[in-house]
Amino acid sequence: MVTRQWKALVLALAGAALLAGCRPCEPVAPHPVAVGSGLYLDRTLFDRNRRDTIVSLAAEAGLHWTREEFLWEGIEPAPGQHSESLLERHDARVTKLAAAGIQILGLLDYGAEWSTGGGAPSTDEQRADFARHAAFMAERYRGVITHWEVWNEPNLEKFWHGTPDPEGYGLLLRAAADALRAVDPEIQVVGGAIAGCGRDDRAFLMRALAAAGPGACDIVSIHPYSGESPWDRSDGPGNVCALRRQLAEAGWSVPLWSTECGHSTCDDGVAVEEQPGLLVRMYLSQFAAGIENVISYDFVDDGMDPLEKEHHWGMLYHDLEPKPSLRVVGVLAGLLEGAWVHGHFQDGGVEAVRFEKDGGLTLWAVWAGAEYPENDPLASQRGRVFTLDGLLSSDTVTALDLHGRLLVVDREGGTARLEAGGSPRYLFIQSAGG
Repeated sequence: MVTRQWKALVLALAGAALLAGCRPCEPVAPHPVAVGSGLYLDRTLFDRNRRDTIVSLAAEAGLHWTREEFLWEGIEPAPGQHSESLLERHDARVTKLAAAGIQILGLLDYGAEWSTGGGAPSTDEQRADFARHAAFMAERYRGVITHWEVWNEPNLEKFWHGTPDPEGYGLLLRAAADALRAVDPEIQVVGGAIAGCGRDDRAFLMRALAAAGPGACDIVSIHPYSGESPWDRSDGPGNVCALRRQLAEAGWSVPLWSTECGHSTCDDGVAVEEQPGLLVRMYLSQFAAGIENVISYDFVDDGMDPLEKEHHWGMLYHDLEPKPSLRVVGVLAGLLEGAWVHGHFQDGGVEAVRFEKDGGLTLWAVWAGAEYPENDPLASQRGRVFTLDGLLSSDTVTALDLHGRLLVVDREGGTARLEAGGSPRYLFIQSAGG
């Protein structure tokens, strides 16, 4: 993959620059970033070759994280009785991911017929049953899976398996968190996993966190899908900004993660050729909004029905052939490994996000953020130019396109200019002393 060969180039570049004429957006404290995608290897438990191919492609792309599901009912089909044959298959996928250097967000979810009747835990006894399951999983994967997410989209009836109950979810989050930390105090508990980030979704989350009580989770997660629209042109940035304010006002000073988001390439979704640019813009603009870890949904298409939206979120087709998006997300993952966001700017239809890395490396990701024709959301915008001032004559300026290919930069004295299109481009500055 292009990721590996460009890593040496990226690490060799260092320096800083001034963005001319652009105004900063609402301030976001500098924070680390991570590029992930849900591999969901529980869907390959009985197909080792498929599992190994998926892990190999994800590792080659340089993905930092995956979200992996552990269904309670299958693992513990009867009280205190665990399916060792199934657990051995889970062990194999965890071992494979760890060996590939891909970090795991473990997802604990859904009811067990013997405890909850298949619905969500709704009594103290049922929540205690779920908490014991959480502790069992934490003990089994102690030191390997350090982050555990409690439930999936509890604000939807489809996944809560009953009428959504924010207080009930909050109590479940607290019970699971206490059980996880009793096994290992260093475990990071991820709570929320709410579908959407609109007003009603945020209200559900805040009620749940109030019921859970202070410190119930170390990280809050959301699923801020934007449909077919570029994420930065949707309600997403405003909703995330509102959520950050609400969390701060309620005393929740915790990182924010996006553990599901993406663009489906079904017949009614985005074109396969548009998905790469839209995905990269999604990652970049979510980082700029204050989200630290973005784990897209999902890495592999779940089916082949062209009309079924749920079948086509992947960067790989169902037969594991790569879509064009795999390459460009791999480039992004390589460039942002170890990076921190240090600013987000907008001016004249251009959006720019500044990242810093160890050694003084500065990376700008830029794109034309104006509205686009409905039939071409990634159309280039004539006259959209990203400008850097304050360069020294000895500074080296390097630019890459979405695919990691070198671009020509317009350089004159202390200024460098790069045309911005709908798909992001990258600009690096290397100072003479870098």
